Amino acid sequence: ARPTILLATFGSLGDVLPFIELGKRLRAYGFEINLMTSPIYESLVLEQGFSFIPFGSLNSYHVIPPLNGCYIGQPSHHLTR
Repeated sequence: ARPTILLATFGSLGDVLPFIELGKRLRAYGFEINLMTSPIYESLVLEQGFSFIPFGSLNSYHVIPPLNGCYIGQPSHHLTR
């Protein structure tokens, strides 16, 4: 049996793509890849031949709580200090 690695990320496509590339490289070394991320990227993950594990729901992808008073999409100068 091949050793298995779980990669997990949550965010935009720009957060997911580096994990996909990492998974490809690890697979080339003989590892089985499980990628845990938002269900919105399920087909992308499966197209790579990885196992997909959902992290949250489709609704949780679109509703991200504020971080220090700054919602995703707002300029960083709105962060409270």
